[in-house]
Amino acid sequence: MNDCLVVLQARMDSVRLPGKMMLPIMGFPLIEFIIRRIKPLEKHGAKFFLATSKSKSNYPLIKIAKQYQIGVYSGDENDVFSRFYEIKKMNPNIKYFVRICGDNPFVDPKLILELYDFHKLSKNDYSWNNVPRDIFNWPDGFGAEIFSSKSLEISSKLNLSNDEKEHVTECFYKRKIFKSGSYNPNFQYLLNKKIDIDSIKDYNKILKLIGDKNLTLDLSTSDILKLISDD
Repeated sequence: MNDCLVVLQARMDSVRLPGKMMLPIMGFPLIEFIIRRIKPLEKHGAKFFLATSKSKSNYPLIKIAKQYQIGVYSGDENDVFSRFYEIKKMNPNIKYFVRICGDNPFVDPKLILELYDFHKLSKNDYSWNNVPRDIFNWPDGFGAEIFSSKSLEISSKLNLSNDEKEHVTECFYKRKIFKSGSYNPNFQYLLNKKIDIDSIKDYNKILKLIGDKNLTLDLSTSDILKLISDD
């Protein structure tokens, strides 16, 4: 993954749950928990960046990112696409960008490695393994998305809608000029589960799940699905 940049998209001014990136998960702020989850990718050559907004409320996130030697770009609050494009310009030799959302605490580095390999072999412009979409039944909240630097450059020249600016990858899977796809998850316990944090109800549900199932920071997606398969 020497040619890949893993970009964590996070901010404190979430409309549905403000400040959620600093909510504690297993003794760590959510953002630090996610960073610790994805850090094993470093030994495979991956580099990391935090894409956040210019709001002063994001200073705690920036401080934690820098403690882990993660690059930071602070940009437009609503135009998230522009944040990624500016990060691209800061890293001109990077060929692939992995997008991780800050509301997915159990993002899985193993799945990201699989996604990276699949993406390169398939020659897609955009690949995903983070949500159930089309014929693919990925559990929501464990995976990530990947797209090429070339695709990001092409998109920057399009007349993007406000939704496409807010949701970085929307143009890749909705516009027919891009080749996109995913691979079928090979989980023994394939569940239609949503393990992300959009609301205080989601957060409390995950805390209960952690306590009830004794989840640990380094558990794989497959292990977690196995543990929660009887819920």
